[in-house]
Amino acid sequence: MTPTSHAYFDYLQGPAEQEPPAFGGFLPLEQVYAFEPVPEALTPAEAAHVLGAQGNVWTEYMTTWEHVEYMVLPRLLALSEVVWSRPERRDWSHFLARLPAQLARLDALGYNYRVPDVRGLEDALVLEDTYTLRLRVPVRGARIRYTLDGTEPTPASRAYTAPVHIPVGAGEGGQVVITARAYLPDGRTSALRSARVRRGTLRDAEPVPPARRTPGLRFDYAEGSFRRVAGVAAAEPVQSGEAAGVALPEFARAEGFGLRFAGWIEVPRDGVYTFHLTSDDGSALRVGGELVVDHDGPHGPTERSGQVALRRGLHALELLYFQAGGGRTLALEVTPPDGARTAVPTAWWWRASDPASAGYAPPPSASR
Repeated sequence: MTPTSHAYFDYLQGPAEQEPPAFGGFLPLEQVYAFEPVPEALTPAEAAHVLGAQGNVWTEYMTTWEHVEYMVLPRLLALSEVVWSRPERRDWSHFLARLPAQLARLDALGYNYRVPDVRGLEDALVLEDTYTLRLRVPVRGARIRYTLDGTEPTPASRAYTAPVHIPVGAGEGGQVVITARAYLPDGRTSALRSARVRRGTLRDAEPVPPARRTPGLRFDYAEGSFRRVAGVAAAEPVQSGEAAGVALPEFARAEGFGLRFAGWIEVPRDGVYTFHLTSDDGSALRVGGELVVDHDGPHGPTERSGQVALRRGLHALELLYFQAGGGRTLALEVTPPDGARTAVPTAWWWRASDPASAGYAPPPSASR
């Protein structure tokens, strides 16, 4: 089992402008660790045919052994633990806690591994005027340097030693761009990591009476050669109907189709909601007319996340997706305020009982 989604070590480990030449694609360390070589869909008899897993590294862009080592390590450590341990024993946070000892062994052996990225930098939407920055890097002896104006940190930039309370700015639009890099005693550095922290306000819910809505979402299915979600929004559907939630319909053809899901999502309490959109190929999610996740364009099975601040109640939702060729994947998950990440509960989805009813149908796509 050696899928491109988890096992191709010639893929990039960060933004192309910060990495040595590579074939393309994107395969960070955590995605390798998330690999499950035996798909859940297999029966025990079928699973018996899975002999193992394999990491690939094609070297047409690699001219030195040092470059090969950089591409393979420490991703090979993650793949090793995946194939040598039971799924229930794997734990990403525990792996990161044990990683420094393994990297110290690689140092002793003289390998040129890629210094892991600084952890704790994720785009964030906050409702307060301060943000607490917590950073770490799983390498012994590393020193983290950071800036708060989006500029590239240097060895002279401020050092991270403990959580920092950062002013974000009062009112809608306040923001700060945090950039960090780890420095090792031998002079090596990690790649740059940046995050944008924005101040937001709660978006008001829509007053949709129960008589004007029914459970589920409406979908439009179109066929054609799509390269952007805007093409799906503009396409004439060949089939429309109702769906229990966001998922690929069984009737969809193998390649060359697009989907539009529309309706409302009912959130149970006020707060910041993080939506995680996984797709192969392009997708985009709008909540209340705001583009929350932009994962457009042809690509393999990857995830992108976005946040929006919502008041309890109903909010118009639109999700666009297209399949351009090859594999196909579509999944939407949510992390609610102070909650655990999960698939969006079916009970959260609503659609208009009569889509033609003035004032109650979700607004048309902003991308049309």
